[in-house]
Amino acid sequence: MSGLILHFSLGPVQSFVGQARRTRDLWAGSFLLAFLAGQSMKAVLDGGGKLLRPGEGQAGQVEDDLLKAIMGKSKLPMIGSLPNQFKAWVPDGFKAEACRDAVNEAFGKVAEAVWNEYVDSAEPYGKDTRKIWQDQVNHYWEMSWVLVPVAREAETGSLLAARKNWRSDVPPFDVDSADHCVLMPELQEISGYIRSHHRKEQNAFWEKVRAKVGELNLDEYERLSAIALIKRLYPLVANEALGMDFKGGQGSVTSWPSTSYLAASSWLAEHKNDQAFRNAGQIYYNHVLGVDRNVANQSRGVNLGLDVGPVAWLDGNLFYRSAIQNPRMFEFKNGQRRELVAALGELYQAAGGPPGNFYALLMMDGDSLGKVLGAYDEGAVSAALRKFANEAKGIIAEHHGVAVYLGGDDVLALLPMSTALAAATELRKLYQKKFENLTLKKDKEVVKTSISGALVFANRNLSLRAVYRQAHDLLDDVAKDGNGRDSLAVTVLRPGGVSLQWVSAWDEPGARQPVPLILIDLAADFQNQLYSTGFFYKIRERFAILANEDGELYDKSSGALTLPLLTAEYLKTRDPSAEAKPSRLEAEERVGKLLRVCRKREGGKSEAADTLIPDGALLVRFLANRGVEE
Repeated sequence: MSGLILHFSLGPVQSFVGQARRTRDLWAGSFLLAFLAGQSMKAVLDGGGKLLRPGEGQAGQVEDDLLKAIMGKSKLPMIGSLPNQFKAWVPDGFKAEACRDAVNEAFGKVAEAVWNEYVDSAEPYGKDTRKIWQDQVNHYWEMSWVLVPVAREAETGSLLAARKNWRSDVPPFDVDSADHCVLMPELQEISGYIRSHHRKEQNAFWEKVRAKVGELNLDEYERLSAIALIKRLYPLVANEALGMDFKGGQGSVTSWPSTSYLAASSWLAEHKNDQAFRNAGQIYYNHVLGVDRNVANQSRGVNLGLDVGPVAWLDGNLFYRSAIQNPRMFEFKNGQRRELVAALGELYQAAGGPPGNFYALLMMDGDSLGKVLGAYDEGAVSAALRKFANEAKGIIAEHHGVAVYLGGDDVLALLPMSTALAAATELRKLYQKKFENLTLKKDKEVVKTSISGALVFANRNLSLRAVYRQAHDLLDDVAKDGNGRDSLAVTVLRPGGVSLQWVSAWDEPGARQPVPLILIDLAADFQNQLYSTGFFYKIRERFAILANEDGELYDKSSGALTLPLLTAEYLKTRDPSAEAKPSRLEAEERVGKLLRVCRKREGGKSEAADTLIPDGALLVRFLANRGVEE
């Protein structure tokens, strides 16, 4: 076969996507990156080439929804689905610069749409604003490619890796003597002023921009670079910026659930069949409406399928007493503030308590995909990945979450705390199912296909950038490298930092259910008072006494010491009013079940290790408390 093999890569990825303050920023970054990658793929198809990874589908027909939209065959889907790297066959004479030019042209169009709508009128108030803007727009993206004859196809992967390390276009971003963007500190904010010398002029520029944008889209503390502002605002002018609108219309991408709404959504879902809660919710909604109609109608969230009446459409911050009492959050008069706090108290009473303060960010990634592609038919692998991504969105929606990015083997989603473990387990099951019947290449050994996940239960007030970074590190360093892949790693992230971290292989040999579902069962048992808070404190104390300096308890006899010791503690700490005192056998069964999630279980291993760690028990207690801070 004549022709050439092209490997193309677009970046930066993690910094561009992860430097986000709002959930919409997280989605907007990942979607725009996928959209621009699609432009480079379109350049290949327009030039007579053929996509090999991601594949085009049967009979060379484009099947990816986003790429079909870019090719002019449909409206844009809501979720980005194209990876930032691709492999293609191209005819002799194809110029890879066409891919670069397609990306630059498309991004230039996006940038100009945002400039014309929101920044142009403020330019006279800035200092070199247009120059700063163009410098950033023209030099932000990093594109690398290799182009080799078909006969040298096997070399392209290593050649691309080497090419990425050769930076030939150094951007002229001098931020040492400038004010930095508050979201992307490596870039200058676009007013051009130094705040310590020209605060008044800088404020005047941003007030002019904010007058066009609105405070819901740009608050008074945000002074942004061109790239951050484009990412924030292009969804508002999607038709002009992207050349087409989204399937659900522009409004479908401008309303995303806030982290506060996601945190409260578990609480809302728990009471969806509670008429007393629905009645109290209606009263509270009416009260908010009476205090400030704009606040009631300017929800920063979306209804995640939570049928509890109009209260489900409120701004998530209105479910938290601390937010209502914060004058920087809501500009209520003191009397109105007191009224709302009192009305919220009635809703709390109907619910039996306040909502939790945590939501979940889920990140998943297929393991050793390069080995899988080397062992199996590449077209079959691409088809399996495409089917996985197409069906994953439904699973996330069923669990009251929102998909941020679904591209091949990559998943990024935001979920309520109460459904996140079940959603992750279902996604892993789906991934396995799609790879069941791959065609093995001739003379190749079978390679196990698996996916790893990272789940961060994050306090709703934490920086989204910090949460995203934590998830990324958790996935790469803990679930994959640390635990041998085919694993789920979970962490609880509070304002003071990580309070616990747990990791395990998905499966327990011989068990009827995956390990994450055992966690869910144990949390339900805790809520049903089969375990006491005192017992969990005793677990931590005993581990502190018996464990090594790394917090691990080496139990070579598979529980011979630990099980009777903790069973005795369990019987001593039982609440007499909870139930009749269990027998010793029942107590051993309950403690043994808890120890199953405390035992180290590495991915790819058929047996669990003899090492015990307390974070499994602490995670159960956290889940049972529904993220309500003590």
